[in-house]
Amino acid sequence: MRTGEMRTRCAVSRGAGGYASVPLQADGQTYGSSTIPAASVVVPPFDPNLRSIVDSQGVVELADFRTVKVGGAEWAPAALPGNGRVLLAKRPANGGSPDADVYMRASAWCLLPTRDASIDKCDPISSSTSPGTPAVHTDGTVGWATATGVPFRLGGLSVWAQTDGKRLTRAEVLPPAKKIQGSSVLLDATGRAGWIDPSDLAVALGEDVSDPGSKRIAWFEARSFSSDGVTAELYRSPVTTAQLARDLGSAFGTNTGAVYGVRVLGRAIVVAVRISSDAVVIARVGSDGTVSKVATLPGELEPKIMTWPGN
Repeated sequence: MRTGEMRTRCAVSRGAGGYASVPLQADGQTYGSSTIPAASVVVPPFDPNLRSIVDSQGVVELADFRTVKVGGAEWAPAALPGNGRVLLAKRPANGGSPDADVYMRASAWCLLPTRDASIDKCDPISSSTSPGTPAVHTDGTVGWATATGVPFRLGGLSVWAQTDGKRLTRAEVLPPAKKIQGSSVLLDATGRAGWIDPSDLAVALGEDVSDPGSKRIAWFEARSFSSDGVTAELYRSPVTTAQLARDLGSAFGTNTGAVYGVRVLGRAIVVAVRISSDAVVIARVGSDGTVSKVATLPGELEPKIMTWPGN
């Protein structure tokens, strides 16, 4: 997509995948709702150069839409970590629906060194027997993030994270801010940053959520990863959800619709947000209070921002 001098790349949600309900075990409880939808930024369908994408039968070259067969009867392409490698996942038995319990095992995933390599060359991604999810890195490697959470130090918030020690695969603001369903946090494709639901953040900080001024656009960047937790920096823009809705021309009054994708740019964040049944907007929100509309996409899309110029 081109808009003036700026070029963005978005991946659109698709229905394939079976790893959407990986639980997070934190603070003595298990949280089943997940930030890991099929074709998410955690297990991205695109390669890092955005020249290829996986489908159920192989790898599609976007230049000419040629499909290279990869996988086989038991294994399906799931992601393209980089350096020509392909992450494969076990196909559902007998062609049925994907079993989340299977995808939570490291043995259900393997890493093919090249697209033309035989299945017997597909290497295990981890020897771990703990449930979890793959953590795809842009250097072509893949880690395993167990479902056991670690403390996520983010100001005074009670947050836990799921990580393989290099990138986040999930982060949650725990009760009372935690939603009954869904997640308070949406990660960006770097695995080191993300968006926090403004209402949930206001609750977590003890603010009056009936005050529209408390619902300010917020995001974070991880600063360090260690075995005892993750440390991150919190940013809050003076821009409220009501102002964002007004500035973007939302058809939902003082609210916008769903946020599908984000990209953190230090002291600014780019969001893909629904403003009507017919339109999704890519917008940039700064910590200085600026809001700029970058592009408008058709309403049937649910875009996820995979890369951003200069970031």
